[in-house]
Amino acid sequence: MSIPEDFFSTAQYGTLTRMQNLIQDEGIQPDTADNDGRTALSWAAETGNLSVAEFLLCQSNINADKKDNAGRTALTMAAHYGHVKVVQLLLARQDVNPNWPDTVWKQTPLFRAAMEGRYGVVTELLNRIPSVDFNARDKHGQTPLAVAADRGHANIVKALLEVGVKDDPPDCEGRTAFSRAEAKNRDAVIRLLRKYLKGESEPSYVGNQTYVLCCPF
Repeated sequence: MSIPEDFFSTAQYGTLTRMQNLIQDEGIQPDTADNDGRTALSWAAETGNLSVAEFLLCQSNINADKKDNAGRTALTMAAHYGHVKVVQLLLARQDVNPNWPDTVWKQTPLFRAAMEGRYGVVTELLNRIPSVDFNARDKHGQTPLAVAADRGHANIVKALLEVGVKDDPPDCEGRTAFSRAEAKNRDAVIRLLRKYLKGESEPSYVGNQTYVLCCPF
């Protein structure tokens, strides 16, 4: 059976009615993939086409965790592009592994979200601990903490530290989250890393003198 020209574009930007017609009336298999191995669910996850994603996930023969040619799943795409509601749909399923890394960069959905500054997605994934590995490294040995620190995503750095990230291991080039934040003058990130990883309190500046704030309680 030939694939209608608008099958994948409907998954991206089309209507639920058209996708229902394609699956139910024209008999297109929901897991049909394009030349890159990407399914309609993968495309809907990338663009955040929620109604289409919901419909596809209701199909009995859908593989919600199917990988494309680069090893990316629908969750990978939704996390990378920050579509929180699609992420929630996928995480609610028992057949979706939140820790699948892609096969090119070895990046998990959490890593992608931390790298791209997708705070809402990061918090959704961290809410699934211990199912989600918040220390999973990519092919370069980078952690989600390190890549978030490098890009200056202070809110994500804080979220990771608050759920229990306690280590700042060096990557394959010997760089840590702290050293990368320092190299790029990410002051807010540096303060967070000092507070949570080194137990240092923040200095208070009054005039030309520096006072260390200490809480005795």
